[in-house]
Amino acid sequence: MFRCGVGILKAVIKTYLYHLGTILLANSVFLLVPGIYGFFFIGEHEVASTYLTVGAILLIIGFLLRKLLMPIHALTVSSALALVVLSWIIIPITGGIVLHYTSGMPLLDSLFEGVSGFTGTGLTMVTKPEEFPRTVLLWRSIMQWVGGLGIVVISLVLLARGIAVVRLALAEGREERIEPSIRKTAEVMLKIYVVITAISIVLFLITGMEPFDAVNHAMTGIATGGFSTHSKSVGYYRSLPIWWAGIIIMFMGAINFVDYSRITRLGIRHFFASIEVQSLIVIGLSGGLLLYLILSRNNTPSLELYTQTIFHAVSGMTNTGFQVASIVNYPDVAKALLIMLMVIGGSTSSTSAGIKHYRLLVFLKSIGWEITRTILPRGTTLSHRLGDRYIDEDVIRKVTSFIVLYLMTLAVGSLVTAAIYYAEGINVKFIDVLFEVTSAQTCTGLSVGLAGPHMPAMAKAVFIIIMLLGRLEIYPLIAVLWRPMMRYAKYIRG
Repeated sequence: MFRCGVGILKAVIKTYLYHLGTILLANSVFLLVPGIYGFFFIGEHEVASTYLTVGAILLIIGFLLRKLLMPIHALTVSSALALVVLSWIIIPITGGIVLHYTSGMPLLDSLFEGVSGFTGTGLTMVTKPEEFPRTVLLWRSIMQWVGGLGIVVISLVLLARGIAVVRLALAEGREERIEPSIRKTAEVMLKIYVVITAISIVLFLITGMEPFDAVNHAMTGIATGGFSTHSKSVGYYRSLPIWWAGIIIMFMGAINFVDYSRITRLGIRHFFASIEVQSLIVIGLSGGLLLYLILSRNNTPSLELYTQTIFHAVSGMTNTGFQVASIVNYPDVAKALLIMLMVIGGSTSSTSAGIKHYRLLVFLKSIGWEITRTILPRGTTLSHRLGDRYIDEDVIRKVTSFIVLYLMTLAVGSLVTAAIYYAEGINVKFIDVLFEVTSAQTCTGLSVGLAGPHMPAMAKAVFIIIMLLGRLEIYPLIAVLWRPMMRYAKYIRG
């Protein structure tokens, strides 16, 4: 009996390590890219050699794990969840450690930066990125580009096969399909991702951005990540054409990959017929107009102010985090509006985070259906439709429970962060704490000045957890921790 249990445990560990090797092998390639660029093209040999070394080490480890540990058992749903969570911890930590040795940042700050990068958050410990080597800046952008589509999804496209593809993709939250198979869907998503990234680079170049900045901002913009090569973000360029290019790119990053696939299959009209595309445009522009009306009370109305407000509203709603001006001194009502936009987020199956437009629309529709049900004769059957989709009760239940859990997590995270600042004797407004925690949980990156190297260490640690929760949409992390927590609770009671 004991030997049988040990054998099963060994088989499970073997399966885990094999698939972890797949993810390490695929992501080692992305460490080699800035290393090759820095070493062979711009002469940053010392810094670049670190990326080449770590990339090579991960490449070897990944190769050996895949070569020597062919799995006996297929991944179960629970083990796929655990593997995805583990990957989303190991890869950002690795990225952060590399940053520590190549940028001189303290270890905790580097880990924060790694998690913020791969989760596409954009809150940063870097105050003056323009002083960093270009190799490091490129790595920060690559982290966000890889994290935007998904560490696991990219690994699946490159290396994975079989049932593991399905279960890992579902565990990372990529359940919508463009093609009949999950693997084909992931391949199409990657192709779309590369194409819209290339379009973004061209948009920034033709509006006047320098080539290196254009490549980096295109990667972090389409990934709705928000890292920049300048401390003033996109605002470094006092150019309205560049700002409008940024608005278009942020919209592009927040669009559902399924809707992109409709352009080639069904035509542009079907693309704009998507309820999520319509919702993105309406809420983004309406939010920008409201923000403009708020800020124009204390500022001279101008095209620049209007562009700035549209930019920040879209940056918040798409969870990108690019800024063209400081929002530290925005009135509280403007901050509250941006908080709402960040919580709404982008489309499902996009690079954005937040609640997502589809869930919001289902939730709002369900309220309308309940009101209608109360005034109709008993026994009347209602057709629950949203656009071209039929919504059953199970979907409504899942959406409602997710939104409640999401808002509860946001409230708890804000209270814990506020308590940390209070314990440290730092006087901050709660609206600012709520804004910053919302930015972390929705993986946005807009900041009112709390996030930075000056943060208390405990607050940095809390934000790291919050960013991971937001990127994994809470449930996978809870599901992985649930059994150990229950066993521990039984042990304490026992």
